[in-house]
Amino acid sequence: MNRKLKKYNLKYEYLKLEEEDTIESFDEYVSDFEFYFEKYYKKPKKGTPTAKERHIWVNEETGEVRHEAPSMSFEDMAEDNKRVEREKSEKKKKRLVEIKNRPDRIKKLYKKVAIATHPDKGGTESEFQRVSNAFNELDLATLLNFAGKYDVEYDFDDDDEDILLKNLKKLEESISHKKSTLAWYWGTGTRDDRLDVLRTIKKQTGWDVEESDLPPDLKPKKDEQILLEDKKSLDNKK
Repeated sequence: MNRKLKKYNLKYEYLKLEEEDTIESFDEYVSDFEFYFEKYYKKPKKGTPTAKERHIWVNEETGEVRHEAPSMSFEDMAEDNKRVEREKSEKKKKRLVEIKNRPDRIKKLYKKVAIATHPDKGGTESEFQRVSNAFNELDLATLLNFAGKYDVEYDFDDDDEDILLKNLKKLEESISHKKSTLAWYWGTGTRDDRLDVLRTIKKQTGWDVEESDLPPDLKPKKDEQILLEDKKSLDNKK
């Protein structure tokens, strides 16, 4: 394996580990965020950004998005089902064409790696499936990583580098997206950061988070409580 490919492989392995850790932490932070604040988002006040959002209905087969679930007669439903099947068939054909048009070099690499990772050849079912998915998604980074693990020879060239860089960028974007969410900010921030999250929740839902819903570290301290009570008293006099 040449040095350039070795460096890309190391970067890929780092990003995969980072993605796994990020997903694990992200799921934990989302669960914690929803535990405290889900009820505020379920019933936002009128006039807030969240209240303006309408229910979204998504047809999972076609990706079609509507603001209301479709109301159809049996005849319309039958026609719609036929349309869905046609679109699925066309999508499948398009996918097959894309796979067929994969560069020959990558097709050969896939065959070698698929053989090496096949359960009958010493691989595992999980690895074999990952290799198959990687080929279908043109995930060269994963294919090359398995090639390195199983000593499958491959001559890396400039065209491969373009594909590989896109694969790595996709991983980086996946990680960055999760780390830019309010739930992540809530889970990783300082006390001041978490107080900022509470202010954002108020902007989005219109509700002040009740003290009883706050975790212990965010409950007002004694001096803060006195100031809050004084402020409420002044507001009431106005």
